[in-house]
Amino acid sequence: NGDLTLTGSLSGSGDLSKTGRSTLNSLGSSSSYSGTLTVTEGVMNSLTPFGGSLAVTGKGSQLNVDANVAGNLSAQNNAAVNVQPNATISGNLSAQSNSTMNVGGNIGGNV
Repeated sequence: NGDLTLTGSLSGSGDLSKTGRSTLNSLGSSSSYSGTLTVTEGVMNSLTPFGGSLAVTGKGSQLNVDANVAGNLSAQNNAAVNVQPNATISGNLSAQSNSTMNVGGNIGGNV
C-alpha cells in the first residue's frame, strides 16, 4: 500500500472512503465536490479547497487540513484531526469517542 497524491480535482456528490494505512495527498482543488470523504485508515492531507465534508474514524487514522473546507469536519473512534492556521472550516466541527482535534484555523459553524 503506497502513498497516493491526487493532483486532479474531485467533483460530484457521491460519498468516498479512504482505506489502507497509506497516505493520501489531495493537491487538486475539489471545491465543486459536495459529498463526504471519510478516512477510515491511514492519513489524508487535504491541501487545497474542498467543497464537501471530511470525516475521520478509526484508531490511528489522521486528517490534516491545510485549506478551506465548505462542509463539516468530524472525528470519531480515536482518530485525529489537525486544522492548520490558514484553513477555514465553514461547516460544523465535531469530535467523539476519544478523538483528538488540534485547531489552528477558523471555524465558521458550531463546535
